[in-house]
Amino acid sequence: MTRVQEGRGPMASKWILLLVLLAIQAMSTGAVAYSFGLWVDPVATEFGVERKAVLGILAAFGIASCAASAIFGRMLDHGAPRTLLLIGVAALGGGLILASVAPNLWSLYLVFAIIFPASVVFAGSLIAISLITRAFEQRRGLALGVALTGGSIGGAIIPNIFAALLADHGWRGANLYLGAFTIIVLLPVILLVVPAGGAVARAPRGTESLTARSIFGAPQFWLSVLSVLAFLAVAAAIQPNIAPYAADLNVGLKPAALLITTFAFAIIVGRVLSGYLSDKVALPTLWMVVAVIQMVALALLSNEPGLPRLHMALVLVGLGSGAVAPMQAVLFTRLFGARSVGRVMGLAVPFFAVVSVTAPLAAWVRERTGSYDPVFYAAIVITLLTIPLIMMMGRPNTRLQTAEPSG
Repeated sequence: MTRVQEGRGPMASKWILLLVLLAIQAMSTGAVAYSFGLWVDPVATEFGVERKAVLGILAAFGIASCAASAIFGRMLDHGAPRTLLLIGVAALGGGLILASVAPNLWSLYLVFAIIFPASVVFAGSLIAISLITRAFEQRRGLALGVALTGGSIGGAIIPNIFAALLADHGWRGANLYLGAFTIIVLLPVILLVVPAGGAVARAPRGTESLTARSIFGAPQFWLSVLSVLAFLAVAAAIQPNIAPYAADLNVGLKPAALLITTFAFAIIVGRVLSGYLSDKVALPTLWMVVAVIQMVALALLSNEPGLPRLHMALVLVGLGSGAVAPMQAVLFTRLFGARSVGRVMGLAVPFFAVVSVTAPLAAWVRERTGSYDPVFYAAIVITLLTIPLIMMMGRPNTRLQTAEPSG
């Protein structure tokens, strides 16, 4: 097996790959998804448009990213890690630089609809899940949990850097600097420390990932998608409504910001902890534990909690929300095999896109009823329903899994 450097063995190569994936995810998610809100007003002012016209870019980005995930997911299962990561990072850096010189709003739409979706597939969580799953046979869950903290870490760090650059150089300068950093720093890092293919097991000749038809025809796929979708919907409904809910409870701005920070750090802990436990505990058991934790948290959120109870509830919700991504990756791997996880994840992503409606739906319920309590009660029921869905899957259907070489 190829070594990263002289004196470093295959295991060192795998963990270096993990760290690189974490850093790339941090930049990809932090610079595009988390920092976009900071663009809205400056871009709207410069181009003389309303906010909704700028926010429409996110809709185009989401649709295009879902399509790219479904189309190119198969490449994640068979491509060389270095090549795939170079494509993703080049798309990220190039997209940021192109955005910095966009002459009009429609140019930004094109960048987000054509360039950035490649970074979602080849520089985001999809490639991290695929490569880590292929690289790690031992401690796979822990490795996934650590790698998938990249997006959350990027969300905590990159927007602050972007805001500082925005204050000094405007939105164009901020994107230019981040894009240049991505190209100048991350591309050479990939070339220097990511082996051409040694850290990741490659499928033997003649071995193909599952077809879309066989995946869609498997009941396990739909049961797993519904289970994960339920958890994602709850998290997507609660996270953007933390500050508004805190305002309803007469919590000040700074304590509300601390609540959001608490939630974000709990997500990071949840990712690592659930990844570690997925190597030790049967997945249905772990899923039930996480579901119970989330239901307790939702109950604590209801009935106008005080600030200490609110913190406790958001810690528990964050742990549950963070646990979803590693459990999802482990679940798909066990059901469909490591050789097909990229394809399966890519086909599942478009279905997860519907969770974007849950945040405004929760806000609408609050406006109609005067309380978020109906949202919390509905979320408890939705979470409870995931337990029988997971139990219905039974053992992975080995007929769906591609052959993997022993050893």
